[in-house]
Amino acid sequence: MTKVRTWLDSRGLSLVEILITIVVAGMVLTLAVNFFLTQSRVYRQQQALSDLRLACVVAMERIRSYLTMAGLDPLETGLFGVSEATPTRISVSMDLNGNGVVDDSESIRIAWDPAEEKIQLFYPMLSPRPARTLLSNVPYFQIAYLDSSLSVIPSSGPLDEEQRARIRAVDVTIVAKTSEPLPGYTSEGTYPNGVSYKDRYGRYSMTMRIHLRNLSL
Repeated sequence: MTKVRTWLDSRGLSLVEILITIVVAGMVLTLAVNFFLTQSRVYRQQQALSDLRLACVVAMERIRSYLTMAGLDPLETGLFGVSEATPTRISVSMDLNGNGVVDDSESIRIAWDPAEEKIQLFYPMLSPRPARTLLSNVPYFQIAYLDSSLSVIPSSGPLDEEQRARIRAVDVTIVAKTSEPLPGYTSEGTYPNGVSYKDRYGRYSMTMRIHLRNLSL
């Protein structure tokens, strides 16, 4: 009996058994590779979306830091405040050094370029100075102007002088997207202005209410 078992064990694997082993190993390897590729793609998607969120937060915080200083006028000259207000552009000035004069670096404009999809920072009094990009890949940007009761100041175009004098806060909305399409990712929706989209870009939307505290003094 022992000799028979030894003889059977010494035969090795048959061709059919080898083929079955190869097929099973191939299936397992294919599943492992597909799992790895899927996890790698998901990781890249999540990393891209995380980077996008961080870029939006940083840009919004920079906008907040500029606008909260709007109208700073320690000498009460009445020269500082909001000089331009549209849904996609705002110009403000502030007396940072307290000399009662609007110096070159104390007048700024934050504007959205829909063609370039950029939010940019300008220093109008330093005209040769190039614009600074606060955030790229921005298909939607909107500024709503609020009065002392935090009600939206209605306007069909740029706010006039009387309307600008009533501004006490702004709601800034940014919708940004990844710089490149994300493999295996589908994005579909509608921007607040009613424009629809359907593509493979990741998007992040945020709105911040910014109180222009110096304008209420």
